[in-house]
Amino acid sequence: VLNDLYGTVLGDGANRAHQWFLGPKESGAPLHHHCQAFNTMIAGRKLWLLFPPSHPQMGVGYSNMEAVVWLRRTAMLNPDILTNPEKYGMMVCPQEAGQTLFVPTHWTHATINIEPAVGFAAELFANC
Repeated sequence: VLNDLYGTVLGDGANRAHQWFLGPKESGAPLHHHCQAFNTMIAGRKLWLLFPPSHPQMGVGYSNMEAVVWLRRTAMLNPDILTNPEKYGMMVCPQEAGQTLFVPTHWTHATINIEPAVGFAAELFANC
């Protein structure tokens, strides 16, 4: 069903990987990157932390540390990281229920559920 939905919307015939996500407050995904993806929030709220591939420390990176732990540790050294993310080459994007966020290919990102969250994602392998 999801492949048909995205295929109809995008009309590109690309291969896709789909996943559902469900998590409590402060859960999410650690820093990682992959091919371009659409992420749709069905219920809840999520915070996205994104770094472009060209970022000197964070570009094309991976971590095993939970995103909320990474953010708390980073904020101890850089207390303005969420109020002035551009200073650190980071984009911060809140996502609400009913919204879809597009993550470009190889952008390092992490997510933190601000409240319990449910949604789905489709990673597109075309031109990756």
